[in-house]
Amino acid sequence: KVIILVTLECGTESLLQPDAELRSALLTLSAIFGVVVAVATLALAWVPSNTMPVPRPIDVGELLYLIPQALPIAVPIGLTIAIVLGLGASLSGRLAVWILSAAATCSVVSFLTLGWWAPASNQAYRTKIVGQEIAKGENELTLGELGARIEQIRAFDPAAPARRLSVLYHTRWALSVTPLVLAVFALAITRHSRRITVGSALGAVLVSSGFALLLIWTSYLAFRGSVPPSLGAWLPNITFLGMTAALTAYSRGHRADGVS
Repeated sequence: KVIILVTLECGTESLLQPDAELRSALLTLSAIFGVVVAVATLALAWVPSNTMPVPRPIDVGELLYLIPQALPIAVPIGLTIAIVLGLGASLSGRLAVWILSAAATCSVVSFLTLGWWAPASNQAYRTKIVGQEIAKGENELTLGELGARIEQIRAFDPAAPARRLSVLYHTRWALSVTPLVLAVFALAITRHSRRITVGSALGAVLVSSGFALLLIWTSYLAFRGSVPPSLGAWLPNITFLGMTAALTAYSRGHRADGVS
């Protein structure tokens, strides 16, 4: 027992007190992550503010209200690009633990943002635009309010699918897990190819964009009723987890062939 406790203590200490090489890798990852998330967040927040029926000058205050709804998309993009571009051959077990811990933290923050912060901020934005308090729309309902609204509809009519609200409800849960899913996928890519190339940079951007496009497509299918709301929301995560498993299996098989 003493040996186990000492081993665990030493392992925990080595994780919590990174050496110079690990600190350098973490700083590089953090810098890339911060830049990508900032750019992606501003771009995603600017789009809805620039698609108003009546053209309006850009208001920084109004733009700030739209940042929370952009973060759950921008954060997974930032994680993916940072991991693929920032690691190269420097990936180690300790660094992977730090990355996965950061990704898990991002998932928790995304859950709180999607569940409560973004709906409140969206409602504040709508109130500012209209100039008076208005009723909440679908995107302004908190996670609990969405669930309660779905239950109310089904209590009134058990056969009612409440499809649109169900898609939004499950999508918020699924997007909360996306930072962790894409981080694991990006780590699998990095383990497979240890060199940073133009192709890997382009691949990181395409992977992030591909996830967003896949989410749009599966959500569209769910809204139409072609697939269940839960499947439409979770299918992108499931797809990338499957790709991660396939890539990991391929890498292990390739290394085994090299050894033999």
